Amino acid sequence: MFLIDSERRSEYYDQMKTDYSTPLNGDKNTYCNKRRNALKDLIRNRQVTMTSPNRLLSLAKYVEPNRANSLKQYIYNLMLTYYYDDKSPLFGLVNGKLDKLFDIADLRNEKGHGQTEASGEVSMITEAAAESCYSFIKEFFNKYMTVAL
Repeated sequence: MFLIDSERRSEYYDQMKTDYSTPLNGDKNTYCNKRRNALKDLIRNRQVTMTSPNRLLSLAKYVEPNRANSLKQYIYNLMLTYYYDDKSPLFGLVNGKLDKLFDIADLRNEKGHGQTEASGEVSMITEAAAESCYSFIKEFFNKYMTVAL
């Protein structure tokens, strides 16, 4: 979904990357603060609601917008495009659900993910947690399909 959005709205993503990515000779702290302040404004103005906004804000320190390759980074890039075009249906879908999306991303990134018992420590979640994640993802995709396609 996030990749589709970045392809459909590529002009806004390109502009965001130009404005927020640190140039080769640029000061990393300046661009980090610029990204962080943009995200803070979204949170302060309630365009984005999160129980734990630091989970999103912390990405500004080490994630360059032109290198998104994880769920959190795709969400981060989506949020930064808000200033260029606030019409993406994903904004309405992710708002208020960012904490849950970050929880799912954290499960994916947990130590032991994707390993077998023979190769080392295996990370396990409860059946209830798995069902909760599955139902959230299913509902999220179904809503996306009704509003975006």
